[in-house]
Amino acid sequence: MTKINGVDTKVIENVVENYKKNPEEGIAGWSSSVEWIGGFYAEAQVGDHKPPFSLKSQIGSEDLIRVQTQ
Repeated sequence: MTKINGVDTKVIENVVENYKKNPEEGIAGWSSSVEWIGGFYAEAQVGDHKPPFSLKSQIGSEDLIRVQTQ
């Protein structure tokens, strides 16, 4: 058994082969997007989920994440 990053490559090969035989099973029912708000702020959305997102914490500044509630 061959593993890459802890994932059994045979499992991935089986998934790929299945999608080749049944392409409709590989169609995702969601989308993702990121909208720039300004400065270091953006709003991300993955499917129905809107995770808090800010680049300030990544550059060592005070993190002022805009949290959205649904």
